[in-house]
Amino acid sequence: MVESGMTTSRLAWLHHGATSASPMSIRAELDKLRYLRDLDAHALDLSTLPGARRRRPAGIGRRATNQALARREVDKRYPVLLATLAECAVEVLDEVVQMFDQAISGTENRARRKLDELLPSERGPRRTG
Repeated sequence: MVESGMTTSRLAWLHHGATSASPMSIRAELDKLRYLRDLDAHALDLSTLPGARRRRPAGIGRRATNQALARREVDKRYPVLLATLAECAVEVLDEVVQMFDQAISGTENRARRKLDELLPSERGPRRTG
């Protein structure tokens, strides 16, 4: 189901990754993280399940459409959604950290280049030959 004000379903929105480390992309990922935190997805403890029992439903949730999930039986739909939310919480947080790192590195590199342009070289003029 697509909520009003959105062009895609929440599930598709959560799985749509950022394409750059721009401020707008970081903001979009932070919105996803806030949404997942409001659902307490970061607090879901699925550690009692073996790894394959967590990965398989999360994989189904990643690949399935909303319509396909809605057609699943209730006792199979909700474990898929829980595993998918728990996985999304980890993935979105990792992506936000990576994007911040890229943005800070880019800013630092631009500042370093600008500083090198503004300050005279400490080595003096270059000699050729």
